[in-house]
Amino acid sequence: YEVAVANGYTGTEAEWLESLKGKDGKDATGETGATGASAYEVAVANGYTGTEAEWLESLKGKDGKDATGETGATGASAYEVAVANGYTGTEAEWLESLKGKDGKDATGETGATGASAYEIAVANGYTGTETEWLESLKGKDGAAGTPGASAYEIAVANGFPGTEAEWLESLKGKDGKDGTSATGTTGSCMINTPVTGTTCGDGIILSFDELKFSLSFSGDGIILSNTENGVATQVLYVIPSAFSGGE
Repeated sequence: YEVAVANGYTGTEAEWLESLKGKDGKDATGETGATGASAYEVAVANGYTGTEAEWLESLKGKDGKDATGETGATGASAYEVAVANGYTGTEAEWLESLKGKDGKDATGETGATGASAYEIAVANGYTGTETEWLESLKGKDGAAGTPGASAYEIAVANGFPGTEAEWLESLKGKDGKDGTSATGTTGSCMINTPVTGTTCGDGIILSFDELKFSLSFSGDGIILSNTENGVATQVLYVIPSAFSGGE
């Protein structure tokens, strides 16, 4: 743009860029032509040996030295140069042609397996086995902690004034009170054919059919025994002294 202004262009840079676009051709229908080569490909076809980036960089003109001279002719644009070298498309198509195609998906070769941590340690001078190396990674045991206070010491810290033996003795509960023994009337009762509900001593007779039995009273209850000639041959029932009523 500055070169154009130096050569007499009087518009703005935006107007100058707009002026670079060619006029639209008239509407026409014809066969689709083959895709033309990009400007870079045209340059390569004409002997250029650098990369596309280097070619684009080469399109930039060097800064001119301060001087006063005759106004030179307006240089051709890159598009015009491409057309001069055989490009047949529009400027928009030419600009689109400068864009590179997307790269295809590709999978690179599998890299070599990396060294293990142990192998790296050996490479850095470790001389032991892998087992020894793994063992070396373990930290040392920490120092033993301070022993905690015993239950007796805690009791003392909370105000107990006695010895440890006294403290242990204090943990024992007091003995319970003695229970009261049951008492009852001791005796015997000889009954022939007793009837249900008949009392004998402190007890109540159950129903029997013409049996001779003795009824003894003790602290544990009433012992009812079958008798023969006054001698107990079989204990029939042991009835608690608290029994009352019933058949």
